[in-house]
Amino acid sequence: MTKKQKAPRLSETARKAPKSAGTAEKQATSSTESDEKSSAGISPAAARRAEIERKKAEAEASARAAREAAQRARVEKLREEIFPGGTITEALAPLRWWVRGWLAEDFLGAIAAPPKAGKSFVALHFAICAAKGERIHPSLEDFPRPVRVLYCAFEKPRTVRDRIAAYEQEVGKIPAESFFLYAPKRPLALSDAQSVEDFAQLVASYAPELIFLDTLARVEGEYEENSVEGTRGIVEALDKIRGKASLFFVHHEGKDSTKGMRGSSNLLAAVDLVAKVEGVPATGLTVKVTASNAAEAPEALSYLVETALLPPASGEVEKRAVGILRASSRIEVGEKLGPRVLAVLAEAFTEGATRKQLLDALNEDLAAGEKEVGGKSLGAALTALKKAGRIYTSGKGVSTRWHAPYVEPERERF
Repeated sequence: MTKKQKAPRLSETARKAPKSAGTAEKQATSSTESDEKSSAGISPAAARRAEIERKKAEAEASARAAREAAQRARVEKLREEIFPGGTITEALAPLRWWVRGWLAEDFLGAIAAPPKAGKSFVALHFAICAAKGERIHPSLEDFPRPVRVLYCAFEKPRTVRDRIAAYEQEVGKIPAESFFLYAPKRPLALSDAQSVEDFAQLVASYAPELIFLDTLARVEGEYEENSVEGTRGIVEALDKIRGKASLFFVHHEGKDSTKGMRGSSNLLAAVDLVAKVEGVPATGLTVKVTASNAAEAPEALSYLVETALLPPASGEVEKRAVGILRASSRIEVGEKLGPRVLAVLAEAFTEGATRKQLLDALNEDLAAGEKEVGGKSLGAALTALKKAGRIYTSGKGVSTRWHAPYVEPERERF
C-alpha cells in the first residue's frame, strides 16, 4: 500500500524535471560565478559599481582631453598675435587714415557737445562726406574713396530724414550703395545681451566700414555711464556691434563743459578720439579734437548752418525750414551777426562794452520782422570773432568788456 501511494509522486517529479532543467542550469551557472567572485573577494553589487566608475572615469578623461585640445587651439590662435622684435612693423598693419587726424579704419570715436549744440549736424555731415568720398572741410583732403556708412538715428530719426532731404535738394544725391540710415521704432539697449547680439548680426549683414550712433544716451539701457562697470559694459557692446568697422557715437557733455563728455573716465580711456563741437547752429559751429591716441590734434574746423526750404509735407501748406552744414573759415563763423557786433563796438563803444550793453544796442533799432538777437547767438558770435583775432576782452566775469581792435590811421608820407 505504501509503495503504491509513493509511485505517483515519483512519476510527477519525473514529469516536472524537464521543465526545470533550464532553471537548474542557470542556478548552477550563477552559483558557479558567485563562487568564483566570492573566491576573488568581489560581490556582484561591487562589481556593478566598479563598472559604472570605470565608464565614468573614461568619460571624464575623454572630456578633459577635448578641453585641453580646445585650449591648445585657442592658445595657438593667440600666439598669432605676438610679434617678435624686428618683424613688428612688417607683421602688424599701421593705422590707416581716411582723413588724417579725424577719421580712420578700425577706430572708436566720440562727437561730444552740450544739448542742442549741433553735434548731430556734424555727425551727419561727416557720414555723408564719407559715403561720397568727399572732404569734410575745404582745408582737408578728400577721402581716398567712398566709404560704406551706416548712420543709426536712435534719436529723432524724422529730423535726420529731413536733413538728408535738405542735403539732397541743395547739394546732390547721397549714394544708395554706400550710405544706409537705420531709423528704429524702438531704441537699442546695450545692456541687453540678446538685443546687442541681434543688432550686431544685422550690422554685419550690411558690412559697413564706418558706423555713426546718434546718440549714446538713447541706447545705454540699464548701464550707468558714470560707473566703471557701466561704461565697461557699454564699450564691450559697442566693440561687439562694430566688429572691425570704425564707430563714432554722439554723446552729451556734462553741466560743466570743461570736463568734457559725460561718463566715467573709463569711457574716455576707451575711445581713440574725441571731437568737441562748440558754438550754436544759429551763428556757426567749431569742431576740434580734444583727445586723440593716434595723432597730434589737427586744426579746428568751422562750419555754418544754412537754411534750406523743403516742399510742404503731405497735408501741409507751408514749406519747411531745415538746416544743413556748410564749411567755412574761422572768420566766417558768426558772419551773420559778427559784422553788426564789430560795427556797434566801433561806433558806440570805443572803450569796450559788456555783453548786456551789446545786446541792448543790437536790439535797439530792429527792422520790421527782424528777429531779436539772443544771448546764446551773441555769445557764439563773440567767441568766433575773438578766435579770429577780430576783438579782444578786458576784465573778468560779469565785468568782462569786449573791444574792437584799434587800428592806427595811416599817416601821410612826405
